[in-house]
Amino acid sequence: MIAGPRGYSTTRRRVSGALQALRAADRAPEQLNVVHREYSPLGGEHGFHDLLDHRPAPTAIIAASPHFVLGALLGARRRGVAIPRQLSLAGMGDPDWYRIAEAPVTTYAFPIKELGLLATHLLVSRLDQVEPRDRPTQIVVSGTFLERESTSAPPRST
Repeated sequence: MIAGPRGYSTTRRRVSGALQALRAADRAPEQLNVVHREYSPLGGEHGFHDLLDHRPAPTAIIAASPHFVLGALLGARRRGVAIPRQLSLAGMGDPDWYRIAEAPVTTYAFPIKELGLLATHLLVSRLDQVEPRDRPTQIVVSGTFLERESTSAPPRST
């Protein structure tokens, strides 16, 4: 998994979610190799190369942001790795370009409109002093898993 910087709450939640999914699928959490990078395409590409150089090599990579997905796709192109024939790739978020990638990207899409409405409501509440300003507010929203062509069954060992 290519994840954001260690100190970010979003990084902790995304890594935790990936570990929960492994446990739910009766997989060992140790199967998740996580590299932490700054949110950028270059961070995604470096993370991709680091994961591919790890042994055993991964059969799938989760890229925890659109920047990381772009970097991973660039890394795959540079190394001649065919997505998904040789390696599955899943992202987070759902920018329009995910659908037009050579292998449209499987992703966990966030409810952007709902997030915008919640953020606006919270801001107005704080400005009107309905919500206290000195305490952080945590709101958890669910997204949607969108399976596309960038993921497939792992390649068979020969």
